[in-house]
Amino acid sequence: MVDPAFDPKDQHRAYCAGMALLALQNVSLHFGGLPLLDGVTLNVERGDRLCLLGANGAGKSSLLRVLAGDTPPDAGAVVRASGVRVARLPQQVPAHLQGHVLEIVHPDHARDVEARRLLEAEQIIERLGLDPRADFATLSGGTRRRVLLARALERPRAGRAHERPGPRHS
Repeated sequence: MVDPAFDPKDQHRAYCAGMALLALQNVSLHFGGLPLLDGVTLNVERGDRLCLLGANGAGKSSLLRVLAGDTPPDAGAVVRASGVRVARLPQQVPAHLQGHVLEIVHPDHARDVEARRLLEAEQIIERLGLDPRADFATLSGGTRRRVLLARALERPRAGRAHERPGPRHS
């Protein structure tokens, strides 16, 4: 006999979430009473590429904040596979950033005793065609965005998913 409450889609979602590097399961998020995300289910697997398109205020940035763990959903679950880190770039270049490119990409470079993260930061800076000694204030807007990309790629943050030993459920 088939359980009338059983939904085959739920089994498929659970299977996909088990394989996914990152999954949203029936996630909802509201601001000011308005739903920005309403029952969103998403699975990101190895090799997937995503593109978010939508009008201003449609919830693109909110979705990215939920994926990154910066904003908890009102309902549903966010599941990240062990070792997965979500980084995102701010829409605007923060006005408070100052110093040389290396200082912005790896602010703790002077205290990096092992120098492993310093080496990683220098490699990312080189791959993005940046000068580690360049003054951030003198860079063009596009180059500043590349510095922020290098910062997002290099910089783990305390409490983020990549530092958790197992899957995280929100």
